[in-house]
Amino acid sequence: MVAMTASPPALDPCIAWTTLSAFVAVHVMEELLTYDEEWAIIPQLARDYYANDDYTEWTFELREGVLFHNGQHMTSRDVKASFRRTIEVSPRASDFAGIDEIHLEGDHQLTLVFSEPEPVLPALIAIPWVGVPIFPADVLAEVEENEHITMEQYIGTGPFEIDEWIPDEHLRLVRFEDYVPDTRWEAPTGLGGRRTAYVDEVLMVPVPESGSRVAGIIAGDYHWAHDLPKIEYYDLKAHPDLETVVQKGMRAPMLWFNTTESPMDDVRMRQAIQAVFNHEEIMLAAAELEEFYRLCGSFFFQEQVWYCDIGEQLGLYDQRDPDRARELAEETGYDGEELVLLATSDYHWMYRTAIVMDEQLREAGFNVDLQVYDWPAMMTMRDETVWHFNNTGDSIPFDGSYFNYWHTDQDWIGHSNPRIDDILERGMQHADFETRYEIYCELSRALYEEVPVIKFGDMHKLHAHRDYVHGFVPFWAPRFWNVWIEE
Repeated sequence: MVAMTASPPALDPCIAWTTLSAFVAVHVMEELLTYDEEWAIIPQLARDYYANDDYTEWTFELREGVLFHNGQHMTSRDVKASFRRTIEVSPRASDFAGIDEIHLEGDHQLTLVFSEPEPVLPALIAIPWVGVPIFPADVLAEVEENEHITMEQYIGTGPFEIDEWIPDEHLRLVRFEDYVPDTRWEAPTGLGGRRTAYVDEVLMVPVPESGSRVAGIIAGDYHWAHDLPKIEYYDLKAHPDLETVVQKGMRAPMLWFNTTESPMDDVRMRQAIQAVFNHEEIMLAAAELEEFYRLCGSFFFQEQVWYCDIGEQLGLYDQRDPDRARELAEETGYDGEELVLLATSDYHWMYRTAIVMDEQLREAGFNVDLQVYDWPAMMTMRDETVWHFNNTGDSIPFDGSYFNYWHTDQDWIGHSNPRIDDILERGMQHADFETRYEIYCELSRALYEEVPVIKFGDMHKLHAHRDYVHGFVPFWAPRFWNVWIEE
């Protein structure tokens, strides 16, 4: 039995845009491609894949003998139907809207034909959030247009299948006895590899009150507990019957600039603000304990193949230089005008970081008006009022294309920068990782020099399990395959 923070609001992995829904999906569904432990793309249901010279055609050869939970063999027909449904209903439908045709070449091969080159298709497929989970075509034919699948129709090829879901009470996964593991790997990796369901079932119970999750894991009511208060870390770590798990690199406190509003439309003013901060103080305020943060300027986390520490190399990360900040501000003509910092009280770590930012900016001579709202009101204020910066956060970027929200066409908080637009467009024109890695390191350099945002560091999460639970390794999603109980 595992204690989760909430019940998933919906299950349909093509529609439900929540992490809790995705946490269920990775146990039940599989995709053509997925990510390994370092977030590199690996095949899952695909045996092999390749493109033509101009990336307008992508061919996928499928693994043979893979079974759905209803006993049917997976074929190219199922993959075609799954892509069609994603295009029809997914919030990410635009990622695949360029597919003109899907040609089936026998039961275990298909080719996606695009109207325009699509070099980054593998990255788009591998994203585990409302991606392209493979369902049986016959099941999808029974789903009403634009409707969610039912629990009975939630049929995949994963190591677990859904046995029962009572919203706000529990969700029960049971081992799929006829699961066909991917024998190309010796062990699981990331969301793929050789996965094995050792336990008979996983009962996910929503326990929204964090104190109840702590009490329950201590009492032995749960085998595993998700996202616990960090302030409980030392007590949980000292408990003789528990193992604590620090999941690194899950979110990053950020400060976003309104580059359409004076004086933040002047890059020198944004660079001035960038020079002020002591990131250590801000990260400690966010994480509460030093075990739950690290100073890291990369816009990707250290655990990812995309990691790039260009901010540190440039000397622009964690500068702690209020004198330089004042000099840059004076160059812009700043003369003590009020600067509005929007913050929210709904997330304690965001509120705590806002307090420290406000103090550091004031000590450096900036006239800050800290305005704190609940989350919906803050978002309204950001849309409708004058503001200069806003502190929230960001989560793990699966791929470099994640940062396309910075493109002018996306109209993210009014941001527009031709240099950044050019980099993002080039990032979508290449397929090989090495070229894309260099492009997204170039993006990181541009973000540090143009300063539409400041990243402060990486925050970690705390989980715990009973000491007789073995094999659990933290990742983006809790993974209960290759986990066993030995009391």
